[in-house]
Amino acid sequence: MLGELLNRSQARKILAGAPAGKARQLKIDGALTAAHYDRQPYRITHRLGENPLLHWPALQALCRRRGDLVGVRRGEVRVESDISHSFEEYPLNVSQEEVIADPIAHRAYLLVTNPERDETYRPLIESLVGEIAQATRALESRMTWYSCYIFISTQSAITPYHQDRELNYLLQIEGTKHVDLWDPRDDAIMTPAERDELLAYGSSQRPSYRPACEGRAQRFDLEPGQGVHHPFIAPHLVTTSSGFSISLAVTYRTTRTEVLTSAHRVNHRMRTHGWIPRPVGQAPLVDRSKAMAISAWRQLRRFVK
Repeated sequence: MLGELLNRSQARKILAGAPAGKARQLKIDGALTAAHYDRQPYRITHRLGENPLLHWPALQALCRRRGDLVGVRRGEVRVESDISHSFEEYPLNVSQEEVIADPIAHRAYLLVTNPERDETYRPLIESLVGEIAQATRALESRMTWYSCYIFISTQSAITPYHQDRELNYLLQIEGTKHVDLWDPRDDAIMTPAERDELLAYGSSQRPSYRPACEGRAQRFDLEPGQGVHHPFIAPHLVTTSSGFSISLAVTYRTTRTEVLTSAHRVNHRMRTHGWIPRPVGQAPLVDRSKAMAISAWRQLRRFVK
């Protein structure tokens, strides 16, 4: 499994280790967060551009040092492409090293998955996770998992329309991007059944782009030093507008989103048996009961084994 699982002790350690005062790298407005967190996107600012680790010379060295973390493909792809297979669908007919040497010449899109697995980058990523946990602690439950991604893209490169199965802060470091975000609770964009299937066990299915998406997104034009919060499972589409762009995404799950995930999984199972369950989010007590049912089932299976 990609990313880092966090038990209670690890989550407390990351929270306690978050920088304070002028050492903070993120500026997450408290009033905006209280009003919009996990309900709709909102802007934040940051000063990650001051960190040399997040500029191309250091990132180029990271890509060469940890080629196992790097995926490369053509930058320009179809909006409706399946993001899970886009690297196979749009390969570049050159070596990874040639792309790393000159991504602009190859109109490339590079993805560094889990830079926290590199010992040089881990302290930086953990501090960002800690700052997010600290900024949202009044509204959010304990973090249970996180995963970070660094996107290096060129003119007109596209991250196809898709949904993540977690919360996210996307941070723009160099260049500019357009980020379109849709309301995950809008049934015209994702039906309750599609939301359930998105989070079902082992599911690789993501609801696809459809004509109803046109004109229903919130657009955020990100410049260096800016970022945007993605609510849980919010559909999004990202386009690079500058010649060269570097951005970083911190995605994470919490005990609260684990409850929602479990409730979606129960709903999906119910649908396979022909039942029509109450959509997740309408009745929090019902959602928690579904999550408790899954937890009890897991414990029973472990006991039987």
